[in-house]
Amino acid sequence: MSRANAHSRRLLLPMFRASRDGDLRRWLSPRGGTITAHDDLARAIVRWVNESRTGFAVLVDVARVSCRRKTLGTPGTPDVLVFVPPDARAIGLEVKVGRDKMRPSQIEWARRGAVVGLVVHEVRSLNEAIRHVELARRGT
Repeated sequence: MSRANAHSRRLLLPMFRASRDGDLRRWLSPRGGTITAHDDLARAIVRWVNESRTGFAVLVDVARVSCRRKTLGTPGTPDVLVFVPPDARAIGLEVKVGRDKMRPSQIEWARRGAVVGLVVHEVRSLNEAIRHVELARRGT
């Protein structure tokens, strides 16, 4: 298995394990409390959406490949795309931690998405992401 595939499997497989209970503490950091790492928060959001069956979430990763000097994916794409029932309405969640803020490419992507009805939200916690997903489910 290549190094890239092993990395992808490590990121994606844990979020699709069956949920045994609805306890939100399982999605918080191992020590409990707030998730402070960007990747951990993004994975927690995807895992919560998929395991709680409130929709279908996809982790989006735009990577820069140094050996080819190319960017894979579209810069500015939200970190998480969530599709909610009943009509698969899509929302984008841009995960931010600490003092991080949206970059110009992310703001432009959100503006272009809004033209076709895709709303992008900046989220800094799992609870904030849950609120946006629930609002999207209700159609508001």
